Amino acid sequence: MKINIIVVDDDRAITEKLKQIIAEWPEYHNHTISIRTENDIRNIDVTSVVPYDLVILDVLIGEDNGIEFAKALRDAGSVATIAFISDHSRFALEGYSAHAISYIMKPLDKQKIFNLLDETTKRIGDYNSKTISFSIGTNIKFISTRSIIYICSFGRHVGVKLPGRTEDYVTGINTIEAQLPGTSLIRCHKSYIINIDYVRGLSAGKLELEGVPERIPIGRKYIEAVKKKLLSKGAEQL
Repeated sequence: MKINIIVVDDDRAITEKLKQIIAEWPEYHNHTISIRTENDIRNIDVTSVVPYDLVILDVLIGEDNGIEFAKALRDAGSVATIAFISDHSRFALEGYSAHAISYIMKPLDKQKIFNLLDETTKRIGDYNSKTISFSIGTNIKFISTRSIIYICSFGRHVGVKLPGRTEDYVTGINTIEAQLPGTSLIRCHKSYIINIDYVRGLSAGKLELEGVPERIPIGRKYIEAVKKKLLSKGAEQL
């Protein structure tokens, strides 16, 4: 497996140290890595980072905010593993609002970096191995659960919301629901299935999803299961 990584910190000593630690990790694993380092966030086009598997950001990059960059990255459709590094623990809670999975304090600890890389490969493997099938006439299309933000049912059709586009299929939402066990997707309403990895908030009986302007409703019969999965996901991230 190849893992594409970008490290962004205005301190060149930190980016070089991270690069050195990350370069040691493949010695213990059957993976290859590609590392890009940047010291000025203003030089980076958000869309160019979307395909990366792991994004490591300093919280404060000069006068710029790494957390805001991470939120923009999520809005652009990134499902990368995101980790923040900082001298200041007070930013940790805000960092998780960008759906980060780790918050690493300076000075850098090699084992924590290795753990982050292990978790990244696990997430990539999980995402790549899980798909949902949709019928197109006599053909079948498989879509990775990693790329599905939500699925909405209307009549005899469903709309599958993916980063940057929506695809339409003639099928029932109950047929799709039968494929959900073991994935990051969960039924939240009679007309909606959402990807728990894209959830940014829950309030007033509706879900806020990354990159989606509309709020997704939760039906009464589904709310406890959704809350349980959200809490479980939050525990994994912490």
